[in-house]
Amino acid sequence: MKKGISLITLIITIIVIIILSAAVILTISNTGVIDNAKIASLASDQSNLQTSIELYFTDVATENLDFELNKEKILFGYYSDEFRIIEKNGENVVEEVIEKNGEEIKVYKLDKAICEAKQIEVPKTPSNTCAWYISLEGQVYLVYEEDAIISAWIIGNPPEGKQIESDVLDKFVAKIGEWEKEPDITELIPVADANMFEYTTATNGTVKIKGFNSEYDGEVPTEIKFPTIDPNGNTIIGINSVAFSGNTNLTTIIIPEGLTIVENSAFMNCTSIEKIYLPQNIKPTQLYSLSNKE
Repeated sequence: MKKGISLITLIITIIVIIILSAAVILTISNTGVIDNAKIASLASDQSNLQTSIELYFTDVATENLDFELNKEKILFGYYSDEFRIIEKNGENVVEEVIEKNGEEIKVYKLDKAICEAKQIEVPKTPSNTCAWYISLEGQVYLVYEEDAIISAWIIGNPPEGKQIESDVLDKFVAKIGEWEKEPDITELIPVADANMFEYTTATNGTVKIKGFNSEYDGEVPTEIKFPTIDPNGNTIIGINSVAFSGNTNLTTIIIPEGLTIVENSAFMNCTSIEKIYLPQNIKPTQLYSLSNKE
């Protein structure tokens, strides 16, 4: 009977390990997919709002033949305040100045309540630090407040001289004042002390991390960004098989660009790992190292 119970316990344990490993790998592989979905959704929201406002301008001019299709006069309610769709603070409209492609543009905050009363649906914004604005030319922008920190998924990794990586978002996402990107956890976590680990050196001189150094007398954090240089100044190329197998303290691991190899079962049974950050040269599908899969 005990043998039967032990076998059932073993099977359940293996299933739990596989589920946890799959969940971590799925989280990693889905990160880019989720970001792309958010970008597509935000772009669709802006496009729908832009279309709704263009139709509104046309309808106002069509229904009032003595009006010319002057977007500024419609926006500000110069023909009649009943046509205004921008917000007022007292007697003054709510306006800001943004910069796009080196050009300063005056934009005006859309009044959500007024817009929706006119069947113009104003989409929900990604955070409460931004709002939908419109220029005198009728271009709709998502504008962040001056002190706002814009989410990393919106900014992405833009090249030098560009504020937003996505060409689609770059057309309508703006900010008042200086830009500041949301802190990236890979930048916030310092590189771990190279002495914290043990190493193996192959006959060709390549160095891999073998595991934690049992004689290390410093504090071992739960969030690890692996070093790329060992204590002797040699370049580290990867992490050995079962290097951290069974460690239940690790919660976050960051594998830097310099590491190109993560061997099988390197993080087997590390059940506390919640986040893994990988360089582009290591694919999520390579992370069978999180389980006992071959």
